[in-house]
Amino acid sequence: MLNDLTNRIKALSTVHQLLSDSSWSPLFLRDLVLQVSSSALQVFPQDRQVLVEVISTDQVTVTPKDAHNLAIVINELATNVIKYAASDSETTHVRVDICREKDTRYIRFSFRDDGPGFPETVLRGEKRRVGMYLMENTVCHSLRGTIEFRNDQGAVVSIQFIRDVE
Repeated sequence: MLNDLTNRIKALSTVHQLLSDSSWSPLFLRDLVLQVSSSALQVFPQDRQVLVEVISTDQVTVTPKDAHNLAIVINELATNVIKYAASDSETTHVRVDICREKDTRYIRFSFRDDGPGFPETVLRGEKRRVGMYLMENTVCHSLRGTIEFRNDQGAVVSIQFIRDVE
């Protein structure tokens, strides 16, 4: 539990540093994903590796408020990779897809790993952990969006949210 709290604090610290460096101006979501996941994955065992690939159809930016909320979610996702996806493999692959819906303020964000996926009890909502509730609450309430957990050759978390006006 202490390690989880430490990782969450590190993620928030990373976001604070990013926002401070950018004079609190909008941030590229791609950069936010790479920096927060990199910070969270620093506790990963040295005999294993996580490769993070971010695919973005355009230069999606987010406001500092959204960046803060997204950092919480990204940190939880990266922490789940450490706990569950990378347990059996020397190299774990993570792919993050980001796109902005044409002519709308909606952003679609999906985070997938090549691990064993979510247990069926989690997908049915019978067994959830604190991190999943934290992600759901942050996405649904703070980002005014939706979140979906599913399996597709690993765990996939899909998020759609309304981008704040810059």
